[in-house]
Amino acid sequence: MKKTQQILATIITLIILTFFVGSVQAQVWEGDYTISDSDDIAVLSGFTEVTGDLTIFDLGDDLTSLSGLENITSVGGNLKIGGNHALTSLSGLENITSVGGDLAIAGNDALTSLSGLENITSVVGYLAIAGSHALTSLSELENITSVGGYLVIAGNDALTSLSGLNNITSVGGELSIDSNPSLTSLSGLENLSNVGGDLWITTNHSLKDVCALYDVNLTGNNLYIYDNILLSMDTAYALESQLRYNGFTGTAYIQDNNGSGLVACDIDDDIDDDGVLNDFDECEDTPVDEIVNSYGCSIEQLVPCEGPIDTTESWKNHGKYVSALAKTANSFVYESLITEDEKDILMKEMASSDCGK
Repeated sequence: MKKTQQILATIITLIILTFFVGSVQAQVWEGDYTISDSDDIAVLSGFTEVTGDLTIFDLGDDLTSLSGLENITSVGGNLKIGGNHALTSLSGLENITSVGGDLAIAGNDALTSLSGLENITSVVGYLAIAGSHALTSLSELENITSVGGYLVIAGNDALTSLSGLNNITSVGGELSIDSNPSLTSLSGLENLSNVGGDLWITTNHSLKDVCALYDVNLTGNNLYIYDNILLSMDTAYALESQLRYNGFTGTAYIQDNNGSGLVACDIDDDIDDDGVLNDFDECEDTPVDEIVNSYGCSIEQLVPCEGPIDTTESWKNHGKYVSALAKTANSFVYESLITEDEKDILMKEMASSDCGK
């Protein structure tokens, strides 16, 4: 009898251990998993890890969050969330700390925030936030420090700031900021020091300020800055100059940036604070708030009242001075640094001056 009881106890213990081990193993989903409805979420709700890709696609109109996935702490492959037209929040993913592949959030029309991604610290593959037309902020990405592949922020109509990317210091592939019509500056990328691929700043129609990229070491082959309506050509050229100063040796494609003026950046290597680095500044004593060209020179510095620049001579007559002034002012108009009206006002003032008399 005693032996029988021992055998029964052993069998019960084995059953309990088998159940326990089975439960632990059941917490890890081996391979890929795709979620398309609430039933798929329910199946995965008891798991803590997906070893392959986790794809959340086309959830339909009834699911606005990812509640039920709170137990997942890691995704071994790619995490891709796309085509979910009613999804307003990523709540349910807040315990994920690592993504072993790509992180892509794309085509989620109603998504207003990335709440739920706060605890992700690194992305081994690429990071793409695209086509989320209601998204206004990236603040929930503030714990990410590195992106192994490319970083793409594109087609987000309501996005006004890149704040949230402040702690990213390196991007292994290309960096593309494209078609974000409400984005006015690249603030949020100030701590980015290395970009391993090409740099694209394209079709951001409210963008004026690119100072956040002045410390970047760009090792890719190409720099593209084009079709940014409010960004001036001089501001774009100033960024190119800074990137070359940092070591960039590739080809720059800069065109169709139609803004006016030069957005000066607060940098240590600009002694007169005109937005042009000392190494490229041919007029280092520019007065405060003067409009300058890509060489850091104002109209007054290029056409001084005392006489032709780089000479000790005086103007032969007043007409020579006015002629030189008009030529330089026209070049500033051509480069969209000043308007025709501003040029006309300047010419009227200088025509009555004593320069060259």
